[in-house]
Amino acid sequence: MKIKLLGDKVLLRPLEVAKESTIIIAGEEDVPGVKYAEVVEVGCGERDANGGYIVPNVSVGHTVMHNIATPLVVDFNGEDLHMMAVSSILGVVSDE
Repeated sequence: MKIKLLGDKVLLRPLEVAKESTIIIAGEEDVPGVKYAEVVEVGCGERDANGGYIVPNVSVGHTVMHNIATPLVVDFNGEDLHMMAVSSILGVVSDE
């Protein structure tokens, strides 16, 4: 089964807690309320005043951090994924 998200929605795969000494990596839960996830699917974005779209600044495969305590959980192909608005994402995690 496939899904096409509408508007500014994203589908996220929650990441497990992982710790390596004092380095914060994807899945680190030391920051209260912050969760980490992998982007699985991204909607086309919100409509702008000219009828076009404001393209989301996250892509499939990005590791992101968000602070939604109780996201909408969707059973998709037997996996519990989280659906939320792009605006709920606080940032993209990278090694650079």
